[in-house]
Amino acid sequence: MANVLFTTYCNRNCSYCFAKEKVVLGRDRGDASKNMSIEALGHVIEFYRRNMLRRFVILGGEPTLHPNFNQMIDLVSSESFLKSIIIFTNGLMPKNTLDYLAINPDPRIRIALNLNSPDNHTKSQMSRVEKTMETLGPKIGLGVNIYMAGQEYDYLIDAIEQYSLSRHVRVGLTQPIPGFKNIYATEEDIPAIAVDILEFAEKFYRKNISFSFDCGFRFCMFSLEQHKELLRMGINFKSVCSPIIDIGPDLSVWRCFPLNSNICGLLTDFTSKIDITDFFEKEYKSFIPMGNLSECPECRYRVNSLCSGGCLSRTLMSFQR
Repeated sequence: MANVLFTTYCNRNCSYCFAKEKVVLGRDRGDASKNMSIEALGHVIEFYRRNMLRRFVILGGEPTLHPNFNQMIDLVSSESFLKSIIIFTNGLMPKNTLDYLAINPDPRIRIALNLNSPDNHTKSQMSRVEKTMETLGPKIGLGVNIYMAGQEYDYLIDAIEQYSLSRHVRVGLTQPIPGFKNIYATEEDIPAIAVDILEFAEKFYRKNISFSFDCGFRFCMFSLEQHKELLRMGINFKSVCSPIIDIGPDLSVWRCFPLNSNICGLLTDFTSKIDITDFFEKEYKSFIPMGNLSECPECRYRVNSLCSGGCLSRTLMSFQR
């Protein structure tokens, strides 16, 4: 899998955002260099085809702010080798784009809506997000980013029930950006966050709503008893930290957003995704086995490949400390 940034413009300013170093907040959207060109998208599609990457993931910024978004999606959709097209959004999309997505018949197109708590929206913003959910309904799957203990999650269930959204939620753990300030789930908060996750997992389970973990979670953040509870609810826990590969509007390539300051070059410099991932594996080979905690190098979960030791950005931050 690789992620494609249609634009680095964003109309939100989430405190936990791990893309702050890349996105352009609250500015005029007229700078063409911030938006991927049709020609650049052609290079990306050719790279996907050559590497048989079948899951096309579209990010931003807010990707729907791209001035030619509808045309870009038409171009991606014309590629029959792609099995799924996932559009990540905050829900604050232009009306013409919302209307376009509502009538687009391509079943491969799915909307991944990162839904913050209503308390983190203005009244106007929340009204627009609700309109997006009302219009797109089952095409939408929700995601939530955990950045502190004690977050509220019931609003996700309410939204799924009210707007008949997909009964699945992606759960992400916010990570630090080395050398840049953002709010993220601290090590001190991890035990309480684990308890929170089990509590809302039980609520989701009773409502027949599944959820999956994004990357960056550590096996040891849950006790063995908590792991049993996750298994009882049919939740597949995974602890991985491997190069995702993000492709910027200018075709620059980096490992993942928390480590987006380390660009390895342009997509056109490489013939395969393996070449890119090998670059980043070599770049961080001294740090990857260390993990986030002092116990990680000898931990049986990490040694036996049950856990990668958590997000690499946390490992780098721990070495900085």
